Amino acid sequence: MSNAEARTYWSDQGGPRWVRHRERHDAVLAPLLDVLLAAADPRPGEVALDIGCGSGTSTLAVAEAVAPTGHVVGVDFSPVLLDDLRGRLEHAHAEGHHPAVEVLLADAQTDPLPGPADLVLSRFGVMFFDDPPAAWRNLRAATRDGGRLAFVCWQAPELNAWVSVPGAAAVAVAQETVMPATDAPGPFGLADGDRTARMLTDAGWTDISLVDHRQRLLLGRSVDDAVDHVSGLGAVGRAILVAGEEVVLPAVAQALAPYADDDGAVRMDAAAWIVTARR
Repeated sequence: MSNAEARTYWSDQGGPRWVRHRERHDAVLAPLLDVLLAAADPRPGEVALDIGCGSGTSTLAVAEAVAPTGHVVGVDFSPVLLDDLRGRLEHAHAEGHHPAVEVLLADAQTDPLPGPADLVLSRFGVMFFDDPPAAWRNLRAATRDGGRLAFVCWQAPELNAWVSVPGAAAVAVAQETVMPATDAPGPFGLADGDRTARMLTDAGWTDISLVDHRQRLLLGRSVDDAVDHVSGLGAVGRAILVAGEEVVLPAVAQALAPYADDDGAVRMDAAAWIVTARR
């Protein structure tokens, strides 16, 4: 998927679905955001860039950490997702809170970015570049000397049952779509840790670290709840575009049913890289 294709997908299909299910997605990803923030270590007074910020959950968390004198620029190429972030900021202002957040519609791979930033971070927003080396150079150019990079990205699909199991079921019935590759733009575009480290090194980043993080994610309180969650993600979302919910979702439910605990909740294995580097 090229950057142009990804922009179209996250503006026309993926973005609206993400917004509808945002609270559910955030709940599932909350433990991984906590790990990312611990690695990124945002500090009061710092300037931060949140790349692929989407609806801004990570942006707002970082804004709280850099307050009262720092600020965060949330960068995304989906107008739909950024509109959701703007709505959240308006709500915060109405409640008397004033997070120091700037919203920027831009392609972080190619567009000039404001800086110099003390911290560049991303919660699952940097796997979609169609020219990752160019993107890492562009992000480095927006970072001050000694500034930090921190992001979380998925490892290989076979280590992420929560994606691969429903995704495989959806692909099987849709027939005209495929699971995302691990060497192409997409959710698993940075799954190869050695390749990711080489790209960062070639782009001029130093002190590169990839930490292997594993945990079980609570995908839903029931099978139906889990199906509702994954319907807006990855291969399942694309399969729905091809074959329709009435074909795809029953197959996904059947695939997820064996993972339900005694209490009915669906918990599945996940594996991510926690990546840090320095300019």
